[in-house]
Amino acid sequence: MGSRKISMKLPMSLMTADVVVFHFDKVLAVRRKFEPCQGELALPGGLVELNETIVHAAQRELEEETGLKVRQEELHFVHYFDRPGRDSRNRTVTFAFYIELDHDRVKDVCAGDDAADAVWVNPADITAFDHDIIVREAIYVRGEEQTRQAN
Repeated sequence: MGSRKISMKLPMSLMTADVVVFHFDKVLAVRRKFEPCQGELALPGGLVELNETIVHAAQRELEEETGLKVRQEELHFVHYFDRPGRDSRNRTVTFAFYIELDHDRVKDVCAGDDAADAVWVNPADITAFDHDIIVREAIYVRGEEQTRQAN
């Protein structure tokens, strides 16, 4: 009996990691250099590479797009976001994190990679993809964690 190779075309799903960076009531946004959403304000983030964990992808993307280096333990998991159509390029599931940035590191922010600019904005100013939903969820999770710590 000969060997027979079975070939299937599987739908592609991609994993990404996004980071909500808080500094008091402001959020760090990157202005997208390329389509989709070129020129819009988005969260720092991007694709998880085959050889890395999701948390490492969050750290790497944050550093590439904003110049910020963070430790893994500084990142707080928010939620995953998997609505079909949330990215027009592919089926994409993102894992979102947040971090509180202290005053000393705010000066370290500078745009890089596929970010045209990195700016501090009001949370409502972030409009790319479904990042407004991610920011709202991060605000909620952040508040819950602050309440737990206070009690």
